[in-house]
Amino acid sequence: MITLVTVVGTVALLAGFLALNELVARRREPPLEASRKIAHVGSAVLAAVSCLWLDFRWYVLIGLLFSAALLLARRYLPLRSLSSRAEGSWGDLLFGIGVALAGLLSDNAIVFVLAVLILGLADTAAFLVGRRWPIRIVVLSRSVGGSLAFLVVAFLITLPAGPVTATVVALACTVAELVSPRGTDNLTVPAIAAVLISALV
Repeated sequence: MITLVTVVGTVALLAGFLALNELVARRREPPLEASRKIAHVGSAVLAAVSCLWLDFRWYVLIGLLFSAALLLARRYLPLRSLSSRAEGSWGDLLFGIGVALAGLLSDNAIVFVLAVLILGLADTAAFLVGRRWPIRIVVLSRSVGGSLAFLVVAFLITLPAGPVTATVVALACTVAELVSPRGTDNLTVPAIAAVLISALV
């Protein structure tokens, strides 16, 4: 009973955050990408923090439920705060599935937290830096500047697991983010991070 209440409370917390972000997006009309990145960063941080009171494996179910809800919302009630920047992108839907994969493939809560933070924070850093200082576009509209930002943030996030692990994970995830089209990096990045950290730590 306590577990059920905890799970429901955590889902309500995540849903409440996304609802608030949507409300702000509709009333204040910030840039679409700003709302989307706030949703991603906030969701990743909340998922990580919630591991203090919730078994991370619940995120296999929670991530899938959120992706299913967003699929219905995309069809019947489009959310401004989660609009993708490019047509044909499935990044908003794949984010929840990526979190579910991190929960499925992680050996423990620490691995899950690191994988989810890489997904939420490194990707956002890549977008912000790549937009401001792209340096050079490489492939799939990805830039050298954005990839370097992703690499640095992913390394710093994973550094508590050790410098060698952080280097390997950061490099692998950066390559995955670079070559994954249409938002599929929301799947590849957390999956690769979870598998590599679990194997190397």
